[in-house]
Amino acid sequence: MNLNITRETYRDEVAWLASHSGKIVKTGGISLSHAHRAPDPATGKRVYRSGEFVGLISAASGLWTRYQRAVGSFAQLVTDAAVANGSIVWTSRVAGVAGNAYSLALVNPGGNNSPLTITVLAGAISVSLETGAAGALVTTAAQLVAAIKDNPAANALIYGELARGHNGNGLVTAIGATNLAGGVASVGQQATLDTGVAGNDNAITWTANDVGAAGNNIQIALINPGANSQPLTVSVIGSGAVADPYVINVSVATTGAGALDSTAAEVIEAVNNHGFARTLVTASNTGDSDGTGKVVAAAAAPLAGGTGMNVSMAEGQFGILMHDVDVTNGNGIGAVLLGGKVLDARLPAASDAFVRDALPRVMFTTENAP
Repeated sequence: MNLNITRETYRDEVAWLASHSGKIVKTGGISLSHAHRAPDPATGKRVYRSGEFVGLISAASGLWTRYQRAVGSFAQLVTDAAVANGSIVWTSRVAGVAGNAYSLALVNPGGNNSPLTITVLAGAISVSLETGAAGALVTTAAQLVAAIKDNPAANALIYGELARGHNGNGLVTAIGATNLAGGVASVGQQATLDTGVAGNDNAITWTANDVGAAGNNIQIALINPGANSQPLTVSVIGSGAVADPYVINVSVATTGAGALDSTAAEVIEAVNNHGFARTLVTASNTGDSDGTGKVVAAAAAPLAGGTGMNVSMAEGQFGILMHDVDVTNGNGIGAVLLGGKVLDARLPAASDAFVRDALPRVMFTTENAP
């Protein structure tokens, strides 16, 4: 089944097509994710290229990104799918199998005028729903999403989003404890680095703003300027390439006697307000560290653990991007090819068995274009 299918004429950027006749194109409904496209080290722009394989990240977000040969997903749970304007998609905040252990229970307390309360024990979240004067459940989907977000323990495990087409005004219903599901090998991670010691209240967690391996090409250096009465400064060097990573140099403030004098909170504020550094990373207190401790010098160290995001390869949720889409300033709209004759060797990345299975109406060929 093709939704919103039409024939279109494109410029030279579709030269990788072997045939312009008989092609099937899906237009108007592909929103490409800004956050999942790393900036080009040379230009700083985020651009999806014509001919790239792209797929849906999740139905809840409605966003697409580049296909990468990896397996993994975040565990999810959908509640009240049949309730008008009441369906919620719950997603684990950690990728991988760990999210499958999280559970959610929505409980009818069975009394009148009961408030909404949330309890969290290990990975089990139990929500006692609000009731009215007659004992009926009165919690809306929007209120439940907000309540989970406002509860630190629950929000650390899962987050909720209204399902597409639902405005959140619908009333949620009670369900027994139900586990999230579908979390497999961890992917889609942002690279991170921890500096300092939490017990000294100077621990900082540095998190790449972009999901993917590009975050592994960012380094943090906490520098002792070696002089008296120096200010706290932040600068960035490098291009972000593997051989030339970004290095965020934090020159720590010193006292009149030359001792390091910047607290973790001051470093966090300086980096998060720096014009360029803040586009690369977000700095935050680690765990129970309150940021009042003075930072210590540390040699440049890289963030690590950034991996790519897996996408759906289901019918209608995967295709070949028909044209360049610039998402530098936010999500962008694109069109994808679902069927036709394609010169495989001209694509940015050649098809594999998984791609060919996902696109049965595409004929991948190595012959010369007509």
